[in-house]
Amino acid sequence: MQPLRVLIGALLAVLATRALAHAQDVDLERWRPALDTDGFLGVQGTRTPGPGRIALGLFTHYSSRLLKTESAAGDEVEPVSDRLAATFSAELGIAERAALGLSMPVVLHQSGDEIAPDDPELQAFAPGDPTVSLRYRLIGDVAGVLDSADGPGLALQVGASLPAGYDNAYAGEGAVRAEAQLLGDVYLLNAGVGASIGIRHRFEARDVLDVHLRDEMTFGLAVKVPVPGLYPLEGLIEFRGATAFEGASTTYLELSVGARYAIARGLSLSFAAGPGLGEAVGTPAFRVIAGLWYAASDPDSDKDGIPDDVDACPPLPEDLDGFQDKDGCPDPDNDNDLVPDSDDLCPDQAAEEGADANEDGCTD
Repeated sequence: MQPLRVLIGALLAVLATRALAHAQDVDLERWRPALDTDGFLGVQGTRTPGPGRIALGLFTHYSSRLLKTESAAGDEVEPVSDRLAATFSAELGIAERAALGLSMPVVLHQSGDEIAPDDPELQAFAPGDPTVSLRYRLIGDVAGVLDSADGPGLALQVGASLPAGYDNAYAGEGAVRAEAQLLGDVYLLNAGVGASIGIRHRFEARDVLDVHLRDEMTFGLAVKVPVPGLYPLEGLIEFRGATAFEGASTTYLELSVGARYAIARGLSLSFAAGPGLGEAVGTPAFRVIAGLWYAASDPDSDKDGIPDDVDACPPLPEDLDGFQDKDGCPDPDNDNDLVPDSDDLCPDQAAEEGADANEDGCTD
């Protein structure tokens, strides 16, 4: 009987250790990059890549003092003091208004203090919980993320984070989380404002440093504007947050200021930095972000049947009227007689000067 008791005791000890590890399994990563260039930094835009087109992203970011507390002796300790992480994302356009996305985070390196001598060692490298999402544009045109289009947009995005992160790394939670966001944006002359509001639901509550986490409201507000004289450089400002409405310890706030530069069509570089605001779990003292987005471009962006590589006016569709229809540029006045073709009764033959009293484009 003694060996059986030892075996049962050992099994219970293992289960207790595992339960304790899961109790500490909290994903501290509050920032997740948008899935494409139509987004800002973490605030997702409403447009989608377009039918069958893809968007890819690779971002790295450094954050300091993600988790802070006091030891039993009353000294300040930082269980996660420095973290270098990366996030890979992929998105596929479905029909005109929907997109399926995948975001995969990984902690490249992190360090921190022990709260107690018997605490498990912090994993320096750890994969995080991947997130699968589906977005549908409810209001707005169907232009892709690379197409310039003014006006408002509204979209609904739902997703789930899958339990794949490591124990004792504060990179995953060992349980499924669900989220839903309402996204809105408006563009005018390449300047944009975006906002998001949503809810994140944990099917299993988490406790870390005496903070209880379950459901949270998420929110964000972002602005991007072209920098005069430095096109295609854009300035970015973004404010993000989440709260469980249970005081400052559950209210995360963060500000980022940065810029984005279009290296080539479909490829852009982003850089940003900014402070966390407050002391909530997962709020960094400071975060630095750098990354790339790639979006597959449409070979015929103005949809006039002439590929961009031979189109002299790729943003402007050719007017197919039998006059110079192969250069890709519209010709609103074929005969250059200052009477627009739409009003010209003789669009391919200029009226003689002084012989068009009724201004119909034909010689009287």
